[in-house]
Amino acid sequence: ALAERAENDPQWRDALDEIHQKLDSLALVPESATADAQTWFVRTLRGETRQLGNQDRYEDALVRIENSGAGAVATHGGVAASERSVVAGSVHNSSIFTGDNPQITINQAPAANDQQPAANRQKLLAAYLRALRTECDALPLAAMGGDATGGREACLQDVYIELHTTEQIELPAAEKEDVKEQGQRIDDDAKRPLKAREAAERHPYLLLLGDPGSGKSTFVRQLTVRCADGLLHGQARPLPIFVVLHELIEALDALEDSPNFLGARPRDRRKRLLELFQAEWKRQLDEWEAAEFADELVRRVKTEEDGNVLLVLDGFDEIPERLRPLLLEAIQRLGREYKGIDQIIVTCRSRSRWEGMLPGYKEVTLAPFTHEQINKFIIAWYRTQQRLGRVDQRRADQGIASLQSAANTNLSELASNPMLLTTMTIVHQNEVQLPDKRVELYSLAVDVLVKRWQQGKEQIDNLSLELENLLGDKNRLRQILELLAYEAHRTQAAARRGAVQDAEAEEAGGQQPLRRGNLLELLENQFDGDNHLANDFLDYIDHRAGLLVGHGGATGQDGGQSATNLKPQTYSFPHRTFQEYLAGCHMKAGRTQDYKRNYLRHVNEGDYWRVAALLGAEELFHNKTNLHAVLDLAYALCPVADPQTEEQWRSVVWSAQMAALL
Repeated sequence: ALAERAENDPQWRDALDEIHQKLDSLALVPESATADAQTWFVRTLRGETRQLGNQDRYEDALVRIENSGAGAVATHGGVAASERSVVAGSVHNSSIFTGDNPQITINQAPAANDQQPAANRQKLLAAYLRALRTECDALPLAAMGGDATGGREACLQDVYIELHTTEQIELPAAEKEDVKEQGQRIDDDAKRPLKAREAAERHPYLLLLGDPGSGKSTFVRQLTVRCADGLLHGQARPLPIFVVLHELIEALDALEDSPNFLGARPRDRRKRLLELFQAEWKRQLDEWEAAEFADELVRRVKTEEDGNVLLVLDGFDEIPERLRPLLLEAIQRLGREYKGIDQIIVTCRSRSRWEGMLPGYKEVTLAPFTHEQINKFIIAWYRTQQRLGRVDQRRADQGIASLQSAANTNLSELASNPMLLTTMTIVHQNEVQLPDKRVELYSLAVDVLVKRWQQGKEQIDNLSLELENLLGDKNRLRQILELLAYEAHRTQAAARRGAVQDAEAEEAGGQQPLRRGNLLELLENQFDGDNHLANDFLDYIDHRAGLLVGHGGATGQDGGQSATNLKPQTYSFPHRTFQEYLAGCHMKAGRTQDYKRNYLRHVNEGDYWRVAALLGAEELFHNKTNLHAVLDLAYALCPVADPQTEEQWRSVVWSAQMAALL
C-alpha cells in the first residue's frame, strides 16, 4: 500500500524521500556485496525511482555506491527489498514478474549437502544469464546516430520507460482508492491503458504488435534483462531465452529447400523444426562463450518440472514472406512439444500480422508515448548522461527543460514514437540544444535516420553490390527520399482534390499511400532502369524503422492477408512532418526557374501544399543560406494586379510568408 500511495501521491512520496534521506538508508548497503549485486541494486533502484519521478533525489547516493563498490542485495540468508521486487526462496516453478507492491526478497543460503553437479549447473546458468543480460541490455545508439566512440555506455535499463498498449482496462480498485484519497473524483467505470508489462504477466502466449520504432524489441529486451537479473539474485523468475528471428533465415531457407524435409513423415518434420531452434540456441551460446550450458538449456526447455522458461521470439516481420508459414509451424510446435516453456512472446509489426496468424495467442498493440512518458524518458536520458560524465548538472537541467518544451509542442508528433524521440534526443545532445529553426532540426533528424539506414546494411548478408553502393551514398539517398516524399505529397493532394479516401489511406494514418508499382517506376528512372535495385531498395527500407513504411500485402480468399506474398503493396511516410519537409526540399531543387514553376503550379492546387512550400523556402534560407532564391520566390508569387481569386490570394499569403523570412 505504501508503494501504491507513493506512486500516486507526490506529497506522500516526498515525505518518504525525506525519511530515507534523514536515515541515510542507502548507506546501510553492505560493503561485502558482490559487483553483480551492486550493479543490479543501483540499476533497479534507478529504474524504480525514475518511474516514480524522484530519481534526482537518490542519484548522488547511487553514484556514491557505484564509486565505492557497495552492493544492495543481502546474501547468505540476508534480506533485501526494493519497491517492486518479488519474493524468492521457497517459491517453486512460478512465473512472477515485477509488480507494484513492495515485497521482500530472501536469498537463502545454499544447503550444506548440495551435490557438485547442481553447483556446476548453477555456475553455468550464471554465466549464461550474465551473457544474455549484457546482450539484451545494450543500447545501440551508434545505429541511431549516437556516439560510437569508446567509454562507458548507457544501458537499456538506464533509460527504459514503461510502455502502454492500445487496450483499455478498468481501473483497478486499489488505484481508484488512491485517486479518491487524494481528494479527486473518479468514475466507477474509469479506465486506463493496459501496460505492456501487465500483458506479459497475464498471457502465456503473447503476440506483441506495433508500428516501426514503437518499442517492441525494447520491451522484450528489458523484460529479458529483468528476468536474468532476478535469477542472478535468487529471485523466482522465468529462465529467459531470447531469439532474434532474423538469425533463423538461413536455416529456414535450407530446411524449406531440403527434399528430405518436404517429404518427411510428420514425426521427422516435427523433429527437424525443433532442432532448428536448438541449433540457434547453441550458436548463441558459442558466441557468448557459454557453450557448456547448451545441454542444460535444452534439458530445461524439455522438462516441465525444471522448466519455467520464457521464450522471446523477436522480429517476425523480418522473415521473408515465403518462409513465414514454416516459421509459424515451428513456433506452434515449440509450444506443444517443449513442456518446459511456460511462456512465449512473439514481436511483429502490425502491418505484417494477419488474421489467425498465431491461434491461441493474445494480441496487443503498443501505444504511442504520452506526454508523461516523453518527459520521463528525457529526464532519464539526461540524468544518465550526467552520471556518465558526458554533461554536467547545469547542462543536464537545461537539456531537460528545452527538450521537454520542444517535444510537447511543435515536435509532439515525432516525440510520441520512442525511436524518433531517441533520435531527437541524440540530435539535441549533440547540437547542445535543438536548433531554433525547425528545418535545421528536421535536416539533422533526417541525417541521423539516413545514417541508421547506412549502418543497418552491415547486419544483412548478401546485399547486392548496387544496393551497397547506393546505401553508401548519403547525398543520393537524400535525393531519393526527397523525390519519394514529393510524390507521396502530390498523390495525397490529388486525392484530396478528388475527395478520394480509401481503406489503404486509413491504414496509412489517413494519408493516401504510394503504390509499390508506382514507386518501382519512379525508382527505376533514378536507377537507370534497374528493376532489381528498385525492388531491393524498397525491401531494404521496409525493414528499417523511421522514414518510409510499407503497408499491407496480398488479400486472401478469406478477406484477410495470406501468409505468402506479403510484400508491401503501398508505402507512406509515417510522420507527416518528415514528408512535408522532404517534399518541400524537392520543390526547391534544381535551377531557379525550376522551383519557381513548382511553386506557381502548387499554389493553384489548394492549401495542402502550404506547409511543404514554406518548409522548402525555409530550407533555402536557413540551411542553404540562399537569400536571393527566397527573394525571387517571394516576387514570383506576388501578383502584379490586385488578387481576385482564391488562388491569387493564396499566392499573396505564400509570398508574404517567404518575405517574412528575410
